[in-house]
Amino acid sequence: MKPNSNSNSGTADNYPSGIATTLPRPTDAPTPSQLVQQLQALDPALSLADLFRVGHLLTVHADPQQLNNPEYIKATWLEISWRLQAAADQQAAVSEELDAMASTDPQKFQPAQVWTLIKAIKVLSQTLEFYSR
Repeated sequence: MKPNSNSNSGTADNYPSGIATTLPRPTDAPTPSQLVQQLQALDPALSLADLFRVGHLLTVHADPQQLNNPEYIKATWLEISWRLQAAADQQAAVSEELDAMASTDPQKFQPAQVWTLIKAIKVLSQTLEFYSR
């Protein structure tokens, strides 16, 4: 598809939902390739997918001006890891409850089972918010 020469590429004007394709990067922030290089230096065992995943989470949850500081990256990465592990644990617990409910007739749900469904929606929402903040 050929871009429209009258369009403002990267602006929210191109999208009815108001989503921009690019966001301004603070001048003090590292470029994506610099951030990936820093992460690889901190943990050379990371796979390419993990490098991008951690880089994404850092750009979502960290102060962009601090991403040139390896100590800040380590501390923020550790905090994100703890939060992500807690979310994964919650998701696993709720998944077990949902699996147990799967064989139950929905017309015979008890209030506790409805509460489990509400919890599952809440946990999933928190997990999605974690990645898209």
